[in-house]
Amino acid sequence: MQVDKKYYSITEASKKTGLSTHRLRYIEKSNPIISIVKIRDRRYYTSETIAYIKKIYATPNINPSLTNNTPHMLQKIENLLSEFNKFVV
Repeated sequence: MQVDKKYYSITEASKKTGLSTHRLRYIEKSNPIISIVKIRDRRYYTSETIAYIKKIYATPNINPSLTNNTPHMLQKIENLLSEFNKFVV
């Protein structure tokens, strides 16, 4: 029987999400929606926060890889450059 805790350490959150502790710290700083609790200067995550992180960041193949998307990206870059050139000239 697994008991849900109120707070999880960054190591426990890392194991639950499959993301490294470094990545969790980066996500925490870059995403203001993610709230952590600091107790004695240590990060603690709630189960809701862990579920959100798993849903948004730990889902594999949520974005197409760059190799599969290269022609589309090149076309976008060319379009942006042509728009930029209209303003410069």
